[in-house]
Amino acid sequence: MSCGFEEHIHLFSCYPDLTADLESWDIWAASIPELTGRISEDIVLVAQAQLGRGESTLNFEIADDGQTRNGITRYGQWYGNPYGDWSAMFASFCLEYAGAVDLPMNAGPEAMRLEWEAADLYRSAGETLPGIGDLVFLCKDSETAKANEVAIITWVSEQMVTVIQGDLNNTVSEAT
Repeated sequence: MSCGFEEHIHLFSCYPDLTADLESWDIWAASIPELTGRISEDIVLVAQAQLGRGESTLNFEIADDGQTRNGITRYGQWYGNPYGDWSAMFASFCLEYAGAVDLPMNAGPEAMRLEWEAADLYRSAGETLPGIGDLVFLCKDSETAKANEVAIITWVSEQMVTVIQGDLNNTVSEAT
């Protein structure tokens, strides 16, 4: 077997344990806090309850580049794409568990943004003020102008927005 990394002494950690860190509906449901019945607040509550969760270091796939490990996540397992990029799957998970089941969900940020746009739910940054519980679609490549990450707004001031994002350095993290 080849682990795909540059030459080194092979360790147990070079090979995935495809049975590690598997989760089920019961485990996901147990991580959901008591909800208020107000969707925007509940989306934030669900997101906050996920802070610190991340990719498995034991159960992973090696990406097409032969170097990158994509660890399994609860959000990928829930969505059906266990090793995929997961910021949109994290946002979809939060929407679902907060009870916002009538909002478009997707595994990919740009596909999700397009679904929101088609449903007349998407507004560009200059068209509206952000609100707590809103999703923000982030584009980190100005050449393509496509969303490649999704985050949930948890706090807004005149100069700053705080978000919780899945797949930020392989964990659910808060950023300002």
